[in-house]
Amino acid sequence: ALRGFEALRASGTRARLLLVGRPGDAAGPFRDALRRSSARDDVRWIETPDEARMPACVAGATALLHLANDEATPVTPLEAMRHGLPVVASPLPAFREALGDDGSWGDADDAAAVGAALGEALEAGEDASRREAVAARARPYTWRACAEAHVRAWDPILRGVEQGRTQR
Repeated sequence: ALRGFEALRASGTRARLLLVGRPGDAAGPFRDALRRSSARDDVRWIETPDEARMPACVAGATALLHLANDEATPVTPLEAMRHGLPVVASPLPAFREALGDDGSWGDADDAAAVGAALGEALEAGEDASRREAVAARARPYTWRACAEAHVRAWDPILRGVEQGRTQR
């Protein structure tokens, strides 16, 4: 994320980067890279997220950069999209399926590509009609829809288990 942001800044785009999340295994090397970064004054890291403050973070954002390695569900990108934020995400299967053509893709190992995608997302985030299109893409993905889909998936399985018990 940091190298992609630096590439964006090197292209002449002025922006700020807000990182939200607890430090992981790579926090030490990341902190070192941030201290040396030419973009360090425009990067803020909220290491201990406060759920009550997250809506304000999203409301103040123009785009979401979400470069994950191993997530199976696209919860964070979809929540951002529901608020009209364009998303640059890792090209994970779950992200590609949910975000479709409304997502932009970035490989964390390709800083130039991430910077370019982030620049496009920031432009899209300033366009009200594009923000509405992004929000429309995410509208079907509600917690209620998720719960109903789980019930539909599990119902025949559980009926089969019950039938097996009554046949014994």
